[in-house]
Amino acid sequence: ADTAVPSVRASIRSAAERSSRPLPPKQGLEGPEVFSVDVPMNNLIKRYMAIYTSPSGIAWLKLVLKRAAPFRDYIASRIQHYHMPPELLYLPIVESTYNTYAVSYSGAAGLWQFMTNSVYPYGLHINEWMDERFDFWKSTDASLEKLKYNYEQLGSWLLALAAYNVGLNYVEEVVRQTGIRNVWELGAK
Repeated sequence: ADTAVPSVRASIRSAAERSSRPLPPKQGLEGPEVFSVDVPMNNLIKRYMAIYTSPSGIAWLKLVLKRAAPFRDYIASRIQHYHMPPELLYLPIVESTYNTYAVSYSGAAGLWQFMTNSVYPYGLHINEWMDERFDFWKSTDASLEKLKYNYEQLGSWLLALAAYNVGLNYVEEVVRQTGIRNVWELGAK
């Protein structure tokens, strides 16, 4: 794993240098080098690439990827089961740094950072004896079902990811009000 991070850094830099245009999404293709979500090169992406390829960013990613090791195979198999973009394997990096016990300041909990008000339709239960947001297996399936539903409603993986964080109703309302369906344009507003 330690040798993988420098090669990842080189791949990211190489891709950034080759073109500032995004690659078209390759929905339905599978394999380790497939990127299926269309992410255009922009200043925000460049800023995060610089952060994650810096020495401290690489050290942080090594730590998080080591923490992710017990979960990766299961998550990848569930992503494939649901026919979803393989990049979703890395969503818990930004949600919880692959910490199954993570709790955000707003009360989102677990590896996938579910809020209490969004667990019901996805079969997660919370009561005085248990909180299934912390159950890795159940919360993984619930999260992927939520993302898939968001995608079915919005028709865009980037909008589906935005809705995962701020709520589907909110994203639908902003799109309705503005007529903008490009997540990068919406983020600039």
